[in-house]
Formats: sequence, C-alpha cells, structure tokens
Amino acid sequence: MARKEKPQKEHTGVNKALLSAILITGFLCVIAAAYLWFYVLNQKPALVIAAQETEIEAGDTFDEWSMVKSLVHASREQVEIASAELDTKTPGRYEVMYTLGTESLPVYVNVVDTTPPRITLKEMPFRIKAGESVDVADLIESVSDNGAVTCTFEGGGTSLECKEEGPMTVKILAEDEAGNTAEAEAEIEVLSPDQEAPVIRGAENTAVELGGVFDVMDGVTVSDDYDPAPVLTADVKQVDTSVPGSTLIRYTASDASGKKTLIERMVTVADHVIDYEGYRYGVYWDLTGKEGQPYLVAVNRTMNTVTVYQQDAAGRYTMPVRAFVCSTGPTTPLGYFITLERERWRYLFEDCWGQYATRIEGHILFHSVPYFTQSVSDLEYEEYNLLGTSASLGCIRLTVGDVKWIYDNCPTGFPCVIYDDDVTAGPLGKPESLYIDPGDERRGWDPTDPDPANPWHT
Repeated sequence: MARKEKPQKEHTGVNKALLSAILITGFLCVIAAAYLWFYVLNQKPALVIAAQETEIEAGDTFDEWSMVKSLVHASREQVEIASAELDTKTPGRYEVMYTLGTESLPVYVNVVDTTPPRITLKEMPFRIKAGESVDVADLIESVSDNGAVTCTFEGGGTSLECKEEGPMTVKILAEDEAGNTAEAEAEIEVLSPDQEAPVIRGAENTAVELGGVFDVMDGVTVSDDYDPAPVLTADVKQVDTSVPGSTLIRYTASDASGKKTLIERMVTVADHVIDYEGYRYGVYWDLTGKEGQPYLVAVNRTMNTVTVYQQDAAGRYTMPVRAFVCSTGPTTPLGYFITLERERWRYLFEDCWGQYATRIEGHILFHSVPYFTQSVSDLEYEEYNLLGTSASLGCIRLTVGDVKWIYDNCPTGFPCVIYDDDVTAGPLGKPESLYIDPGDERRGWDPTDPDPANPWHT
C-alpha cells in the first residue's frame, strides 16, 4: 500500500515568520545603536549653576562647589573656578567664574557685614581725679571686628571731662565701616583731686662722725601727686656734732590740699662711721685691727644683737659679715675687751652648763643657752625661747650654731665690744629668734647644733 505525503504548505509558512522576526529585531538593534551613538556618545559635557548670585557674611568661608547644581558628562577636575579676586573679609560684590571646556558661567558673591563689633572694657571702675579728662581709649581693653571701628562716648566725642567727685556710668558706642554698632557701659570713680599726702625721701636714720658737719636738709626731698611744690620743714635746724649722742629730727611735709606727712629720723654722732649698702652707721669703739685677729665681735646690749666685723683692706674692722641674735643681762658690762680663755663645756651658775664658752672678763662669757647637764640633749629649752631678750645674768647667750662659729673662727684673744644703741641693731639688723615647742620630743636639742646625732637634722 502506498505512503501518503504530508502537505508542504504549512512548513513553509513557519520559516517565513521566523525570518521576519529576525529581520525586525536586527533592524531595531541598528536603530538603537545609532541612537546611542548620536544622542549619548556624541553628547557634550555640561555645567549647571544653582544660582547666579549668592550672599555670605564677611569673615565666613565661601564654598565654591555649593554653587554647582550638576555636572553632565564631566568631572570636577575638568572645571576651572577663578576666585582669586574674592575677598571674604571685605564687604563687596565679587565675580567668580566657572569654566567647563569653552563655556564660562559667572557667579556673583555678595560679601556683607551684618555683625556688630565686640567691645571688651578694662577692669572697672576706672579711677580718675576730679577735673581731669578720660579718653575713650583709656576704658577699652580691645575691640574686635572684620574692619576698622570708631569708638566714641554717647553723644559724640572721644574725651570726657570728669568734674564732680563720685561714681558715674558712661556709655561707649562702637561703629564699624558697615554701619554695625555696639555699645558698652563703663563705670568711672571720680576721686578727690588730691588723694595722697606728700612723700618724703632721704630721711633714713644716719650717723655722722664726731666733729663732722651735718646739714639736716641735705639729701631730703619731698614730692606730691597733686601739688608741684609741697613744703618741707624740719623741727631741728642743726645737729650738735661736738658730743656723741643721738638727735631726733621730725620732718613735716604739707601740700596745697592740707595733707601732711611726718617722718622721724635719728641722727647719731659717733666716734666713727661705717658705710654699708648706702647707709651710715655709728660705732663707738676703736676700729683698729689686731694682728692675727680677722674679726671683732660687737654686742648691742640694748638690741640683744651681735654683729661680727671683718678687717677691710686698710686693716680696720669696718666690714659687717655676720649677725646673731643673743640674750644679755643686767650685769653685762659696756666697753672694749680682749677676750680670754675658752672651753668646750663650761660650768655656769645654778648647776647648769654652756657649750663653746669664751671668757670676756670676770664671770662674763660668750656661751650657748644653758644645759641642765653636760649633755647636748639636755637643753634648757624654755631659756632658749628667750633669745633676743634680756634674759641672762650677764653673759652673752647665743645658739650653738652661732657661738660655735665664734669659737671656731675667732682666735683666742679676739677683740669684743659691748655697747648700747637703741636706734639700730647694726648694719645687718637683728635676726629672728628661733622657738622650740615645749611639746616637741626634740626640745632637749638646740636646732642649730651641728652634732650628727641632733634629731632636728632628720
């Protein structure tokens, strides 16, 4: 039986439809590629500015890129921004040019100043004397602003006369170049024209040699803060230099306002005078140096002070080198002495002992504050606390440190002077006394004793 053949017409139709679809798709791709090439690949870079004009406060920073709204087909590196002429501190209208390729777009930056100046005043109240004038600059510590500032008092003017005494408040106005203003209130205390009494100088205690010449007004001056010619007088016209002694001079200075100053001055007439640090001091003993004795020890019985003098280039005892506080007593003799023997420990009266003793004459000695026994830890600390006062029976008591210095540095037979002077303790003054707390466990030791076992050193 013969096979039947399928119809060929249907197969041919399918092939034609497929071919048509392929052709249409290819055509669309060609059109899309052409569109991409023409509209995208050939599109030019573009710069879009957000606004052609902007405003910033003087002193602020201008953000250049804040003015760029968008960039198309370009990067920031391709954009040139010309802003060299822009001064953000000075008010004005400035052009900033943005360039991309061949296209340039201007942006105008308006720099404005709307900030008022800041005023800082000096410490108040400001004090001035009645009748004087104050300048506005006298009251101002500083003014800060972007530009120049003009400061005046309220009502105008830069100077103000203060006529009446008492407190007053003034207003200071500050205006900058942009017209911004600020104000501050200053407190002024107007004082009496003359606030101070005259000042007298050059009337310190001094000394003049026996038979010398002394002018009571020589070197004494007066000045005043208000009166250009204050009056200076002295109640003593002349000092008698023919006899030793002291003369008290009272100087009085008065100004045109009636204010007065009184100063007392003691002028001492002495056998000899030494100069020390610009001052003159009277001495009442022979200054002649002794061979082999570099020092003279002088005891001011009135002031309970010891001053050690060294020989000068001429061999005279005129150079004060040390001062010690001491205690003398009612039987301490006056005079010039050549000291005698010395002892490391010396038995004293009333069952007590002294260290580093040097005999002056009779029973009068240089020695330490007494000890109950011959032991460096058995000090009579209550007597120690009396140093600087008249507390001995007649000897010259000193701290261990001071009396040991004399013992170690002044050879046997050194000259000693005991005198009275209630005007000055001596060229080096009077040192402060030491004090031992009775409740301190170290009270049995002299704090100045160099003994290595001294607990005060630890």
